Amino acid sequence: MTIDASSLRDALSTAPGLTISGQNATRIMNLNWGVKDVVVNGIKFTNGGTSSSSGGAICNYGATLSLNNCEISDNQASWGGALYSAYGKTTLTNCLITNNTATNYGAAVYAYSSASSGDTTLVNCTVTNNTASFNGGGLYISANTTVNAYNSIVYGNVSTYRGAEVADIYNSGVANAYNTLSSFSNWTSGANNLTSASSLFKNAESGDYSLASDSQAINGGNDFYVTTNVDFAGNKRISGEHVDLGAYEYQYANDPETLATPEIVSCEESNGGISVSWNAVQGASGYRVAYRTSEGAATTVDVASNKTSYSITGLTPGETYYVKVAALGDGTTWRTGFYSEEASARIPAIIVVTSAGDTTDANDGVLTLREALNSAKAGDKITFASSLKGKTITVSSQIY
Repeated sequence: MTIDASSLRDALSTAPGLTISGQNATRIMNLNWGVKDVVVNGIKFTNGGTSSSSGGAICNYGATLSLNNCEISDNQASWGGALYSAYGKTTLTNCLITNNTATNYGAAVYAYSSASSGDTTLVNCTVTNNTASFNGGGLYISANTTVNAYNSIVYGNVSTYRGAEVADIYNSGVANAYNTLSSFSNWTSGANNLTSASSLFKNAESGDYSLASDSQAINGGNDFYVTTNVDFAGNKRISGEHVDLGAYEYQYANDPETLATPEIVSCEESNGGISVSWNAVQGASGYRVAYRTSEGAATTVDVASNKTSYSITGLTPGETYYVKVAALGDGTTWRTGFYSEEASARIPAIIVVTSAGDTTDANDGVLTLREALNSAKAGDKITFASSLKGKTITVSSQIY
């Protein structure tokens, strides 16, 4: 299901398109367990919830939800003033979350899950000026819960009774961040993050969270994580040398025309590496190949303009790698284009049998042939430790 009001949003923060208000009396949207692929574009959620509710604007309980170019502001709840995400998968892209309150925890987002389900992801979001009475003025991450932040701003939030150290983010789960600005620094994993900014927004006091001309968020992002060509306000998403942090992109005058996006033709495992090829882009001065595992910072390699293929080496057996390619501009006539759609390939694992037994005990410190066969995936290679030379492996039943 898609609820799309993006066509109603003007390219000005002062003219939001469609607004849904809860009149400070009710939660605005509730998603129940098992609902899949709900997409909401370009809507402002405001004045939702009550001081005793969970999820003042939105409660996602076990569903799959994507929020794009949405504003969630001036909502209230006990937990999750703007958003309460429990067991579900919530992805926010180009969203502004501000001026929400929680009488307990997580004024902007309260994320709760189990080890086997649910996570929350922010891509180019701005989370600021939210106030919780206790932990997590911005984000509250509970145990067994994963939150990922890319190219985002989670900064300038308030924890009334617990202080600055938990004002932006309180984490008792897994918190990963890449190219993100927040006073929180104890990330589970991350790279290229900022913890402070002397200049950030144009006029936060009046509610204008677009970037000031000297903002540290400008060009602070990683283009690999960009998933759309417009920002929160409907303006060009990459205007400078690199994508900016947060929901708004600073707009440069006389910005060069953006190169076309290459299309990956093939992406295949080859001799323990990955061979990737793409179509040529007119005007490109070169190409940038970026790759990473499902989590972690991307590694980039630049290749010459006369090349449309590259072999990635030095990869880890058993890992799946995700690859994108962008055309490089000269910065004058052309600016670097957007990354391609993602392609992937898996490097086969090398599994070593170390025991002649026939058990299946994950905690015994050895690996039997039965365990190796049960864990192997297509393309994996099973070998035997030298200590098994001359020994016999006796199986008690058929090995599947």
